[in-house]
Amino acid sequence: MKTCIIIIIILSMAFIACSTTKVSPRVEKNEKFSILQLHTTENTSYFRVVYPKGLKLNFIIKDNKSKVYSAKVIKKVQKSFSPFAVAHLKVTGLSRNKTYELQVKSSKVKWQDRRTFKTLDLNNKSYKVAVASCMYDAYNEQGNIMWPKLFSHNPDLLFMIGDNIYSDTFSYIYLGNDYMVDPRHLWTRHVDHAMKLKVYRMDHLTPTYTTWDDHDFGVNNGGKNYRYKKQAAQIFRLFFPNYASKNNIKGPGISSSLKLGKMSFHFLDNRTFRDPDENNQGDHYGKKQTNWLLQNLNQYNIIIGGDQFFGGYHKYESFEGNHPIRFKSFLNSLKTRQKKLAFLSGDRHLIEHMKVDKKHLGFSTYEYTVSGIHTKTFPGSLERIPNPSRIGGFDGKVNYAIFDFSYNKKNQLLIDFDAYSQESKEYSSADAI
Repeated sequence: MKTCIIIIIILSMAFIACSTTKVSPRVEKNEKFSILQLHTTENTSYFRVVYPKGLKLNFIIKDNKSKVYSAKVIKKVQKSFSPFAVAHLKVTGLSRNKTYELQVKSSKVKWQDRRTFKTLDLNNKSYKVAVASCMYDAYNEQGNIMWPKLFSHNPDLLFMIGDNIYSDTFSYIYLGNDYMVDPRHLWTRHVDHAMKLKVYRMDHLTPTYTTWDDHDFGVNNGGKNYRYKKQAAQIFRLFFPNYASKNNIKGPGISSSLKLGKMSFHFLDNRTFRDPDENNQGDHYGKKQTNWLLQNLNQYNIIIGGDQFFGGYHKYESFEGNHPIRFKSFLNSLKTRQKKLAFLSGDRHLIEHMKVDKKHLGFSTYEYTVSGIHTKTFPGSLERIPNPSRIGGFDGKVNYAIFDFSYNKKNQLLIDFDAYSQESKEYSSADAI
């Protein structure tokens, strides 16, 4: 009897441990490579591949008529302490309206992979864009559901807008800023992320553009004083490359501007030039980056940052809340350019849709916050923190958004915004700027 009681106690303790410890499930097939389609034009596409460095790989591109295209390895990086390597590919001579297959072959039979992809029409009159942020691999069981759901919408583009990786964690635990994240740890966490997440294992690839926030950067709420900021940028751009072209302009830090006809998406770097958050006279983006943005404004613009722009109503990170003086100057500079624009941000672990009063820019516009696709959520956040500019949104659920950008007969940019949880569409809006 005593033995039975001991066994019951042990089993009960095991059950409690299993029910309270978050397990990060593996993907369904570990031998698939981590592949990301990058900047793409009508005839050229770039790719990033992460793989065991002991493998000798052969990359083959074919169209639906079995015509073979060359895939040139333009960069390959590996570290002595890591069993993984990163390769960047460039494929040219492609055409619109064709589906291609990227084949990755190696000397080991089990390490074989096939993905399909298309090029991108740079002068379309409409684009469907999927947006996601806050991709913590400790919540991979959510990601294994959410990523296929996101890609079921068949977006033309994917924007990953910050906290794409939680590099400042140790064994999936955040230990605070007292534990310095060095370049070796950054590399290792980027490999963990690349080889595990479902987003890199989809059968059909989607052109992907990125910027970062603090957890990608390596320091929670970090900025320009981070000791390893240059190395962090190099590692980030190795795993999330962004090759320049006539319609894809690189800016200061990791910033970039993607031009699609009359519309541009400006991915800002909110960490490299950032003053400490407690310095309310400091800057969020730095003078050099702000001037670069102003010089590259298009007729219509979506300005993208890792944390919120109009976040002065809460205590968390935002341009308005942390650096209010420079924020006003930033808005005044945008106002003088007289270009139409809206804002897109992440960080908050919720969906929020704000209307920006015309006093700021001379016309009414919007900020869309999308965060996060697999991470911790906080039910009741919107109710606890009122926002007079809020139109709607939802909290307490992992999420992503699908944007449809098009033009109407009044020459306005139409922004259809649909936000989804794991269960269904939770919020929808139709705006014009």
